[in-house]
Amino acid sequence: MFWTLLLIHYHVDNLNANITTKIAYSTYQKCGQAMKPMLKVVQHEYPKAWAQCEETSTPTLRPKPRPERMNNG
Repeated sequence: MFWTLLLIHYHVDNLNANITTKIAYSTYQKCGQAMKPMLKVVQHEYPKAWAQCEETSTPTLRPKPRPERMNNG
């Protein structure tokens, strides 16, 4: 399984900084469905914000089990 990231780009004038917010979705379709409402919220404060969905090239990683020595205490 690969992730699709919703990337929302905007500029914060007071900080003179370009910001990119990343939200992970399990499918491109879910990302696409979320993009318009999420962008609308951000554009309320940052009118020039824009968004895109980008598929990752890295499959889902599962965490490794905790070492036994760390389970004591």
